[in-house]
Amino acid sequence: MSNILTYQNEPSRQEKEIDELSQVLDALPINMHIDSISIASQLFDYLLHNSPSMHHYRLLSACLNFMKIEDRLHRIKNILLIILDHEQTLEFRELLCKLLNSIEHSASLSLNYDWTQLETAMHSQHDPKFLTYVWRFFSKHHQTKLEDILVRTLPIIKNNDELFLLLLIDLPSIQLFITMPSFWYLLQRSLGDCTSNTDRTRKCGLYLFQQILINDEYKHIEIKDEKFNRSLILIDETTKQFWTDFIVLYEMLEDGVVHLIKPLLTKFDRLLSFSLEHELSLTWLFILLQRLFANSSSPLARWTLRWFFHAMKLPDSHVEDFFLEYVVDWSSNNFVFLKGEEISDSQPMEQCLESYLERWLNHIENPSICLLALLSRIQTIKWSQLSLVRVLYSLRTFALTHQNQSLLNDDHIKIFSSIILTQFHTYAPVLRLSAYASILDIVINLLNWSISSVSPSLLRFFAFFDRSTFLSKHFQTISTYFAFNIRQLQTLIEEFLVSEDFNSSLDTRLFSLDNTLMEYRQIAFLLDLIDTHNTDILKAIFNPLIENIRTAYQRPYMSINNVRRSIELFSGLIQEHYFHSSNFIKDWLSSSIRLVVREGLNFIKIHC
Repeated sequence: MSNILTYQNEPSRQEKEIDELSQVLDALPINMHIDSISIASQLFDYLLHNSPSMHHYRLLSACLNFMKIEDRLHRIKNILLIILDHEQTLEFRELLCKLLNSIEHSASLSLNYDWTQLETAMHSQHDPKFLTYVWRFFSKHHQTKLEDILVRTLPIIKNNDELFLLLLIDLPSIQLFITMPSFWYLLQRSLGDCTSNTDRTRKCGLYLFQQILINDEYKHIEIKDEKFNRSLILIDETTKQFWTDFIVLYEMLEDGVVHLIKPLLTKFDRLLSFSLEHELSLTWLFILLQRLFANSSSPLARWTLRWFFHAMKLPDSHVEDFFLEYVVDWSSNNFVFLKGEEISDSQPMEQCLESYLERWLNHIENPSICLLALLSRIQTIKWSQLSLVRVLYSLRTFALTHQNQSLLNDDHIKIFSSIILTQFHTYAPVLRLSAYASILDIVINLLNWSISSVSPSLLRFFAFFDRSTFLSKHFQTISTYFAFNIRQLQTLIEEFLVSEDFNSSLDTRLFSLDNTLMEYRQIAFLLDLIDTHNTDILKAIFNPLIENIRTAYQRPYMSINNVRRSIELFSGLIQEHYFHSSNFIKDWLSSSIRLVVREGLNFIKIHC
């Protein structure tokens, strides 16, 4: 030891001394008692301040053992401090963690430790894995102190489920925590975890849960879930078989072996029946469904969805929450609606979904709000093309069988518009046609038409749809219920005339979202709804436009843009086939155009 300190300026000789001493130490029995060596403290401090590496572990460990008790305790405090210092290198901290593991936990009893260091580290959570080493060192002899710290820091670390589980696992007893609803919510989250890159959180949760189930201290646990008015957890003699089935299923689903999972699927009906009978939280069952859907087998995933759609009892707020948060997301996968190998003979997935929607929306107290929640969820998910089209088709089926229920308002229309703007631009034409048709049918059949006179979104929504392809078959319904006033149409035309056209050429595709085309469609849509026999109104609308064009050469001070936009509006309405709608409009347009041409030719004769 003295030589190592002496050769501080001769690295090669010092390293040789370190290697030789390490070999000697390795040869000594682990439990051999040696009197304290005063220079051990000096050597330990020297190594600690000179970035030791992992191969110095044996020497550092020996130095600790060769120290006097008070010197050793002082160094242990330094070790704890460095481990919790996130500015130190990972290699250095890992070495000290290994060193800490080699120290008898009973040493912590004599340690005058500053517990605020541990609590501060739990607040910061820079490197949770290092925190667990310190926690484990104290766990055997400082249960109460650690419990107090954990309870105080619980609001901070509750978003780090893995850390919380690891800390709990290291405690000799978790009696204090099993009475807390937050503990069971943590356990449920960790068992259902599908977001982590590893399965460590799930394994920690399962281990902790199994320890509770086999521990005689916890023969009876019952905590209410206030949100759903069920038992959050119920452990007693009556639930023993339920938890046995749960653990068996969970472990089998974690292994993911398909041919071993299939025979166990019948247990789901039994678990659901038991949960409903004993008013037990359905979250435990939903955890199993999450793990089942996460399996790589497409038939198992489809079975999961079908079972959920058919087995769930509705209305039930817990089921509805799970449907919106998870099942809708599952439905976005491409394989869900594809035909393929199935676990058993089964209905097409669309029919299963339609059955669920029927039982849900037809029996819920406020289906309008539920539909809004469903559409909002659909809007936020990244869908496969086929799946979104099929889901919209299922909603359309519901709409057709529940006409005139006035379930949709302006908020629903905004979401449908957003879906059209964001979801379909890459779809194949046949899928896009189907999606557009489904959305329009849903709106036509479920819309609360009283909003038509006040909704700023509804008119623009209808402008997404080509009039001849989509709107013509619904024209009778729209004309019956859609309310507007002439001033609204005049305002649209006035805004069009004064606006700048930023498009050099008009995009006339069927699914175009071109802003100018949308303006044409809105104006044409309202014109369609005007009684074509009311010629005075039509003349009041169109005559100023014709006059703009006809007298342009007489008023050189008039805005050229105004004249050009008037011509463009007529062109757009012709493109939208508006002027084919009645004999009066055809005749009036023809005579007006002839008048414009005649005036123009006369002007040319005189001035050219």
